[in-house]
Amino acid sequence: MPINNQMASFLLIIVMSISIASGLSGCVSGGIKSDNGETVSDESSILSLFKKGEIRLTCGTSCSGSWGSSLVEIKSLYSQSRWKDIVLEIAKIGFDSDVDYFYLGRAAEELGYFDAALTYYQLALSSSMKCAGLFNNCNGFSFPSDIDSEISFVQRQIERRKTAEEAAKSTIRQTSNILLSEAVTSAISTYSLNEIKKHIATILDAIKTHDDAGINAGVAALNQIAHPPHGNRKKARAENVKGLAAIREGSFNEAVSFLSAAVRTDPADQEIIDNLSFALQKSSRFQEARFAAECALSLAPTRASAWANLGTVLAQENKEESAVASFMLAFRFSTNQLKTREYFKGLVDGDAPSSVKQAAANALNLFGMQ
Repeated sequence: MPINNQMASFLLIIVMSISIASGLSGCVSGGIKSDNGETVSDESSILSLFKKGEIRLTCGTSCSGSWGSSLVEIKSLYSQSRWKDIVLEIAKIGFDSDVDYFYLGRAAEELGYFDAALTYYQLALSSSMKCAGLFNNCNGFSFPSDIDSEISFVQRQIERRKTAEEAAKSTIRQTSNILLSEAVTSAISTYSLNEIKKHIATILDAIKTHDDAGINAGVAALNQIAHPPHGNRKKARAENVKGLAAIREGSFNEAVSFLSAAVRTDPADQEIIDNLSFALQKSSRFQEARFAAECALSLAPTRASAWANLGTVLAQENKEESAVASFMLAFRFSTNQLKTREYFKGLVDGDAPSSVKQAAANALNLFGMQ
């Protein structure tokens, strides 16, 4: 039907009214909340929540003007693959829209946080604020087909990761009735594992009954064990730096490779073998992680972080009583119990396996530090 001049004027007034309303609402900035409803504004907390898939966009129509203005910037950041900046830009407003959740999903996917990406894509599908409304603000995307495509991709990646983890476990071979990979076997071959295990068991039993004399005797026995000689410290420390960088990036199998090489280069460096234990534990290679932690304790029987690593491994081997005992020893030998308490509270409150959460909670409770 043709539009006469009167109708055109009427439509223009409506469009102008909408523009004015959007401009006013553009002054509103909602920010973001965690999945438990807490408002979050600092960058480190935002990125921490983002990695775990816990960002929730809760601002509604009051943020629509600000959101519309931000889409141009977000599109530019997307074209430059500036994934962290995309997250922070979206967090400024926190507008609950399918396209913003989609952008969070893409950022998580590109940064390797596939579980988080899947969460954000699912939130994009369920968001009531659709970018393809009266005006299409989807920045060239086609929903829901693009969302469905990304969900299929990340689900495949998650499945591949699980398959790879299972494959890694299956490559561990039997050596002297102990499942140890060749690299780690070589790294700790100079340690007297049977003797070390015996003294550590003594110390674990002693802490359960608050037997100070027994603990001290076990520590003294570990100190009497012949330690492997030091090697090339400088070269080993260089490999250790590479291993720690891989740990920070979440590349735990790569970290194991660097740290195993470091231990072979200097088998008497307590910090390096302790780091190896942590990397092995994060790679779900629990038996190897336990033996590496025990080797670290033979070098430094009162090293709190080694007892903490050992406890984490024992918990995942469903040895809760020994895990709690190991955590208690970490408290006992810690030079900063407040920091140690925060570490274990982080295990309880974070995304650690349930068995680790339970053991850490029990240890905190026994120390009256819940």
